[in-house]
Amino acid sequence: DAFSSLADVRSSFQDQLQELMLVNQNLQAQVVDAERNNADLLKMLEGVREKVVAISARRPVVVTPDAAVATTPVAAPMSMALTAAEGGELEDEEDEPTTLPSGKQTTDGSFSLGQQVGWHGKSGTVRYIGDVGFAAGEWVGIELTDGKGIHDGSVNGIPYFECPVAKGVFALPALLSAAPTATKEAFEYDRVMSPV
Repeated sequence: DAFSSLADVRSSFQDQLQELMLVNQNLQAQVVDAERNNADLLKMLEGVREKVVAISARRPVVVTPDAAVATTPVAAPMSMALTAAEGGELEDEEDEPTTLPSGKQTTDGSFSLGQQVGWHGKSGTVRYIGDVGFAAGEWVGIELTDGKGIHDGSVNGIPYFECPVAKGVFALPALLSAAPTATKEAFEYDRVMSPV
């Protein structure tokens, strides 16, 4: 009986050893996966660092759908610059413009800086025309005169134009009308208030 119980112990030990070897193989595979994930995270962090450096170097950053980063130099500098090569604190340079340079009109000529436009039933003034760092294509920055906007002309820390807080929006030119859409209430007000 001692031999049979010793054989049972040995068999049980061999089974546990095989299980431990499988667990070890699984753990090794998980380590390899973790190292790959770590490498991917490091690449992603490097991309973020490059974006920060590009912004600090006065270039808007455009993220394409495949996550490749393209930078376009800007003719006029932004008002912020890094004081150290990396990780420096931002300081304001008072002798430079505070916003990015804008185009004078859209490429199709349908909208110009300072023009009154309509957007989703709200009226506003065109304050910026050009490329942006948050999406591809030509965008129009609008300071709304009525209604609530989204920002103050800055998006993701990039100052495209200046306007009061929550009065700025960006829109594709195709979503704008050349003149604000008159509402029935505005028409009635004008009719009642105009001199006879």
